[in-house]
Amino acid sequence: MLFYWWVARGEGVLYDKRRKEPVFMQDVKTGEGLGAGYQTQYQIIIFKTTSAIDQFLMASIDGEQGGLDVEANFSAGSDGTIRSFNPSITFYTVGLSGYDLQVNYGGALFLVDQQLNAVGTLNSLPKKSTPAK
Repeated sequence: MLFYWWVARGEGVLYDKRRKEPVFMQDVKTGEGLGAGYQTQYQIIIFKTTSAIDQFLMASIDGEQGGLDVEANFSAGSDGTIRSFNPSITFYTVGLSGYDLQVNYGGALFLVDQQLNAVGTLNSLPKKSTPAK
């Protein structure tokens, strides 16, 4: 077993029944833990409420709109379990290739892809309310 620090990135699509167009996303994950192996995988995120989707899309980093999550992960073989600290979000992991055995924790940053989304989609995303002066 190795103690490691990891970084992963990927692309995804958020489907919201309230929207006509999907929202294209990018993600970056980082964390640390114990483990060994290498795996290519898909993640499926289930939002239990529409307010969880809106909260996810309203987070912003340096003007980029997207979502944040803190999570813990356990995987053995080709499947794994990720537990979000947000009770309104459930993660599923589907391994495509490779094998790993790991236990870790970390965070994920999901950003709305400014290049792939149409201007109308970007303009329709929820915005943070500005406090009255």
